Amino acid sequence: MHGKIKKIVMRIEVLPVLEVDNLRYFSEPKYRVDFQRWLNQAWEEKDEQIHQLMIKHGAVKTDSSKG
Repeated sequence: MHGKIKKIVMRIEVLPVLEVDNLRYFSEPKYRVDFQRWLNQAWEEKDEQIHQLMIKHGAVKTDSSKG
């Protein structure tokens, strides 16, 4: 890193984790799709938070900040 990183931002959020019924997960497509949808939504929210933090702290240029 050689002193190039000036700031580190961490956010921690404890989320309730759905209990997965392995038998249903592998035998019921709707159950599996619903779980995957829930998990993908959590990842999308995390990615959006990171993106917004990067914009806020100048790590990403937005259309309005381009010169």
